[in-house]
Amino acid sequence: MVLYNFAASIQRSHGDTSTPLVCMIISGITNVILNLVFVAGFHLDTAGVAIATSISNALSAWLITRKMMKEEEPYHFDFHRLHLNPEVSRRTMITGFPAGLQMAVFSISNMFIQTAINHFGSFAIAGSSAALNFEYFAYDLAVAFAQAAVTWYSQNYGAGNLDRCKASFRIAMIEGIGSAELLSLIFLAGGSMFVKFYTSDPQVIAFALEREKYVLSLEGFTGTYEITAGVLRSRGANLTPSVITIIGTVVFRILWLLTIYRADPTFATLMTVYPISWFLTFFALYYAYRKSLKNPTAVK
Repeated sequence: MVLYNFAASIQRSHGDTSTPLVCMIISGITNVILNLVFVAGFHLDTAGVAIATSISNALSAWLITRKMMKEEEPYHFDFHRLHLNPEVSRRTMITGFPAGLQMAVFSISNMFIQTAINHFGSFAIAGSSAALNFEYFAYDLAVAFAQAAVTWYSQNYGAGNLDRCKASFRIAMIEGIGSAELLSLIFLAGGSMFVKFYTSDPQVIAFALEREKYVLSLEGFTGTYEITAGVLRSRGANLTPSVITIIGTVVFRILWLLTIYRADPTFATLMTVYPISWFLTFFALYYAYRKSLKNPTAVK
């Protein structure tokens, strides 16, 4: 998975967005077929699903690596020339470590929220899990535009074309939020029809729809902070977006649980923390972005 993601990022960096997609489609189809073979054919149950997933991940990595081995310089990959470059590694760590730490710490707030959800019982747990699947679909769209914004913005920033930088940011925001929110609204309009793909229990469906009302309805706006954080990193600010995101989506949510939710321990109050934390995180990141426009060295 790491090999595929690195190679896919390199392909996208020089404008090739179709190869990573084709590799992932082939991998996904292979995964479905192998699931049927191992589970239905060989009756391997959970082990069969795991084996199918591992093989499909290896396939996607192999396909995209083969593509890179056929590329011209500077994107050509050669195993014989593979080595560790200390300076490149240092710069990669400076950029990547804060972002990685942000994602690792992010799970802490989710752990606290999940603990609170558990207090509402098994129906709430199952309903929340079902609704979460639809949130992932919309969130992935927003993240895709955030990744695109990083590529567009960093290329133009490196070239000194600041007008195109601003256009990249604006377009990514409009299309990222719009597409993710549109998909969210489609799921919302479908109501229980989509939730029934995962469960038929009316009490589970009720909790799923309750979560969708407070979280999925605004899921497109996760793109606001993801895209802004990506653009800040494109400008060379590595620590600031990570710190702001950790405070906005981790620290704030924990404080919400200890104060607002404790005073009003309802499922609606618990779910409300998501959109509020998104907007607060975005406003803080956007302030940092505007500040970096005026003084690029002021935001690290």
